[in-house]
Amino acid sequence: MVEFPKKINAGDSFFFSFTHPLYPIDSGWIANYIAVGPTKINLQSITDGMNYTFIATKEETAQWIAGEYKSTLYIVSETERHTILSQPLLVMPNLDTLVGDARTHVQKVLDALNAVLEERATTDQENMTLNGRSLARTPIGDLLKLRTFYMRELEREKRAQMLIENWGGLRPNKIRVRL
Repeated sequence: MVEFPKKINAGDSFFFSFTHPLYPIDSGWIANYIAVGPTKINLQSITDGMNYTFIATKEETAQWIAGEYKSTLYIVSETERHTILSQPLLVMPNLDTLVGDARTHVQKVLDALNAVLEERATTDQENMTLNGRSLARTPIGDLLKLRTFYMRELEREKRAQMLIENWGGLRPNKIRVRL
C-alpha cells in the first residue's frame, strides 16, 4: 500500500518515492498527484529505475498556501487512469515568511481575556463617575464565562488539529456488529 505524506511544511524540500506492482514503470505508466484546497498543487512523477518519484524544491513548496487539501494520487497510461490513493493533506505554513500573529482567533481572544482579568484583579470598581463622565467595566463574572467558552473552543481547535495531523482529519469509527 502506498503511504503518501499527510502533512507537508510549506518552504521545505519535498521528496517521495514508491513502487506499485500492478503499474510497473516499464509498462508506460506515469504517476500524478493533485491536491485541491486553498490553492491547487500538481506534481508529476519522474522515474528513477523502478520507482515513481515526486520532488518539489523548497522554492516550489514555499508557494503552497497553508491549509487543508483533498488529494489524490493516480496512475495514467495512454488509455487508462487508476486512482491509487485519496486522502486529506495538511500544508503547514512557512514560518520563515509568515507575517503577523500566527495565533488563531480563539487564542488571541483568550489571551486578551486573560490580560483583562489579570488587570482587573487589582481594580475593585466596576463603575466609576468622574467629572460627569462614567466608565462601566464588564463584570468579572461575564469575563470568566467568556474565558471558559474560549478555553473550550481552544481545546476543540487543538483536538481538530491533532485529528488532522494523526489521522488526516478522519476520526476512527467504532462499529458494533451483532450476528
